[in-house]
Amino acid sequence: MCSKWLVTAPLNVASIELVFPVTGHSFLPPDRVFGQIERKLRKREVIAMPSEYVEIFSESATTVELGQECRVFDWKTAVQEVLKPPGSWGFKFKECKRYFLKRVRSGNVVIRGEVNYKNDLGTFVGITQKGKTTRLIDPDEISSGYHQVKPLKLRDVATLLAKHFGEGWRALQDLSYYANVIPEQIENIETEEESHNVPDTTCEFIPELPAILV
Repeated sequence: MCSKWLVTAPLNVASIELVFPVTGHSFLPPDRVFGQIERKLRKREVIAMPSEYVEIFSESATTVELGQECRVFDWKTAVQEVLKPPGSWGFKFKECKRYFLKRVRSGNVVIRGEVNYKNDLGTFVGITQKGKTTRLIDPDEISSGYHQVKPLKLRDVATLLAKHFGEGWRALQDLSYYANVIPEQIENIETEEESHNVPDTTCEFIPELPAILV
């Protein structure tokens, strides 16, 4: 995403530096907000509906409705068609603490990874596939619509609902969302092998119950 932005950024922006703090040893302003949210979540024994998360998050932060207020794009697929896999970038991607992205004259972007915070020992390398440039990264937007859910996942959710609310959970008005997306026959699947002949179930996206980005 940074590479794509850099090739279209104003000319006075020549490079980007990304710094990743050491996990567990850094204190950032959002940490306090996350702590507040965690304390509120602990007070609730069960959270069954997405709207409950919206309520809790809204008390401590600004919530953004995915697919409505925030457009979602399939960057994963778009990047795989243009960039090389990280394992072939010439440096140990996972061990790096800093990354430098630089725009070159050809209009492409090269990257350098550093395993230390202060020492600059790496060199810039190209990460695009042969004959391709960063400008070709063009992700498709993921629309709010119907998405396939594997039968075993639906069965597991149905099992949890039955354990907590009882076998008659489908009759509860507060759980009508789950009753609509989980067919009754799903609960009869016992093993993965038996589920091979069961088609994926299409679940409808409901705007009133959005996924949340904090």
